[in-house]
Amino acid sequence: MKGIFTLLTALLYFFISSNAQTPAQFLTNWAAKAPVEKIYLHTDREDYVAGEMVWFKAYLYAENIPDTLSTVLYTELYNADQKLINRVVLPILEGDSFGDITIPDSSLSGDYFLRAYTPAMLNHDGEFIFSKKIRVTGKGKYISRQSEKKLRIEFFPEGGNLVTGLSNTVAFKITAPSGLPENRSGVIRNQNGDSVLGFESSHDGMGLFEIESKYGIIYYAQLKGGDEKFHLPLPVERGVVFNLMPDPQGIYYSLKQKKGDIDYEGAYMIGQMGHHIVFEKQFKSKDEWVTGVINTTGSYSGIMQVTVFNKMNMPLAERLWFVDNGEYKLKGSIKADTLNFNKRGFNKLFFSIPDTVLGSFSVSVTDADLAAQDYSTENIYSGLLLTSDLKGYIHNPAYYFSSVSDSVKTAMDLLMMTNGWRRFKWTDLLTEKTAPVTYKDPTYITLQGQINSRDSKKTVPDKELVVIISTPGGLGNSTQIIKTDAQGKYHIDSLTFYGPARILFSDFKGRKSKWIDVINQSDSISKKYLLPEFDKELFPTISKQPLSVADRLDKIYATSRSAFDNTLEEVVVSARRKSSLELLDERYTSGIFSGDALKTLDLVNNDDAIGYPSIFEYIEARIPGVTVARDGFDYTIYYRQAVTLSARGPVPMTIFLNEMQTDISFISSIPLSEIALVKIYNSFVAVSGNAPGGVLSIYTKKGSDLMKSMPSAADVIMYNGFSYTREFYSPDYSVDSLLKQIQNDNRITLKWKPDIYLKNINPVVPIRFYNNDFTRRFKITVQGITKDGKMLFLEKIYANTPPKGF
Repeated sequence: MKGIFTLLTALLYFFISSNAQTPAQFLTNWAAKAPVEKIYLHTDREDYVAGEMVWFKAYLYAENIPDTLSTVLYTELYNADQKLINRVVLPILEGDSFGDITIPDSSLSGDYFLRAYTPAMLNHDGEFIFSKKIRVTGKGKYISRQSEKKLRIEFFPEGGNLVTGLSNTVAFKITAPSGLPENRSGVIRNQNGDSVLGFESSHDGMGLFEIESKYGIIYYAQLKGGDEKFHLPLPVERGVVFNLMPDPQGIYYSLKQKKGDIDYEGAYMIGQMGHHIVFEKQFKSKDEWVTGVINTTGSYSGIMQVTVFNKMNMPLAERLWFVDNGEYKLKGSIKADTLNFNKRGFNKLFFSIPDTVLGSFSVSVTDADLAAQDYSTENIYSGLLLTSDLKGYIHNPAYYFSSVSDSVKTAMDLLMMTNGWRRFKWTDLLTEKTAPVTYKDPTYITLQGQINSRDSKKTVPDKELVVIISTPGGLGNSTQIIKTDAQGKYHIDSLTFYGPARILFSDFKGRKSKWIDVINQSDSISKKYLLPEFDKELFPTISKQPLSVADRLDKIYATSRSAFDNTLEEVVVSARRKSSLELLDERYTSGIFSGDALKTLDLVNNDDAIGYPSIFEYIEARIPGVTVARDGFDYTIYYRQAVTLSARGPVPMTIFLNEMQTDISFISSIPLSEIALVKIYNSFVAVSGNAPGGVLSIYTKKGSDLMKSMPSAADVIMYNGFSYTREFYSPDYSVDSLLKQIQNDNRITLKWKPDIYLKNINPVVPIRFYNNDFTRRFKITVQGITKDGKMLFLEKIYANTPPKGF
């Protein structure tokens, strides 16, 4: 760990002792208040053209399984100056969510950043916010951020301290001015300039060496061919040296301490993962050298924080270790059935999983030649198990999951020793300096507020109301019953609707009257959060785009600034013009409700309902044979064919509201101005006994129909729901010959399928797509996670002419 461990102050000791809680208890209590949640975004690619949409699927992870703690996901797009460009808010269902975020077509070329988070994640000072850099080709030339840093070497004594008189393992990391790792060699010297030892990095600028430091001696490093001095941490006289090494059963530990120094004598150690204690081991021996084995064979994989404490519960040394038991990996494969690299050629591939699978997956197919690198440098493994827990830039994190070879394991251990710990410091936890738990999950959309009598401050307590939520875009309406509390307040949670909604509050019985004022007091999902600035040094420019790639992206942007809006040129098809009633029926009805009915009334294109007190009086006047019986505010409606030999009297009609069987009292509260369509059926197969009394199906207005007909009122509130999720367009050139008349097919993402949900034994999932006009190498990426936490990452490139060594 970076930094030097010293004893805490006497005040800290007094605080811990007076509260009689151990560090493990502090952590357990905090974990219950602020669970750890992580996010990984699978985006369709990393290089875009201005005007495109970034398609993404979010996988949320907590407690080693898909996260079901949160219900709302925020995804935001920023430019290099950290200015918010776009934002979408989406519901989380069963641990995942998917959508798209648009890059404005007027965007300048350069680096942009995606951030994704849930409100509950902000209880950890924003440490777990997902961040990702994308590159955009737009107006002007691509300008990469220039780093102002110099070449540097950082030193990390294992356990935290460089202790005099003891042999210390010191890890180091060499970073170039660009922010990228740089492999170099050099020499360690003392303050007199004498050479002590040589060193050399072994992977991505990282390496280690052993040194026995002496008190009062200052040590520094010099790189080969350079004169600059890079100083090691100052040695301390009092402290412990803590080492971890691999063992067949897990982790071999070694604790070196100075005899007789009781304050710096290890009493026990704690291992924690995800804020959960996974082991607590007492040191029975007080020897100068204590060793043993930590058994991790049955542990979940991930980063384990191992901390040594003295008998006063104060941390003395700390080390990170990556436990990799491989249980998180789901095996699978990608195979080709039909490959066609011709212009607009049809392709069929599939991915298969030789296991019983219950989980969620996503697939992207892109042009491999229009990316900065062939293969992904980060994936779902590294995103959820590695980078989410560490500070600082990690170069090519996917490498650490590429194999189980000793070289990869050694590199992973170097990473554990040289990257900062993200989650918390024991000193902050024990003194309650951790971030306060101030953010809670909104529980999807939550509406809460006050109901008053019209034009007064008098509350309306214990009152049943009908709430009708109407949204544009043809997504329909929803209706539910609520009841105010003793203070006239209302609370509705777990709502999911999209786009701007009009929400009507109405009396439960009888026709609506203007008697209430609705005061909504919640901002729920529309709330803006103050996020910490992200460190742009975490996103150095890996490499410049090859000129051929840059030129092609420039041409795509020039020919169509909205090339990837996934729409096609207008196609005119001659057909019989449908009547307004047929169009209305298509917009509102589905399944067995669509098509012919005994009688249909159109209230959108006709104004003959004006003047009627309710929908029932209107139906009774317009449809012969309908009889409406009233008892105060209660209604019963009959049709002329309702009387049967088996019934003791007339059988009332079965009522449907928006194709859901409903009590008539629900209908009585709906204003006529909100009803779009009425259909009557003599009988109906979807009702028990074929509905001997007949069926009355009523549809409330939605979308533009509703917005045109309903003025704003005191009992209506407007609320912006979740962001719309568009459907990825993938042309099928075999179905419609008119599609072939399109001049330019410049799609870079050929297939995006985020909504793959499997519940199969040995599933085989087809991937079908048509090529564009120019792609010669397909890059297929499959990612996902099962309900029990197993992750899948597959990636493969198919080339028309395979490159050398492929």
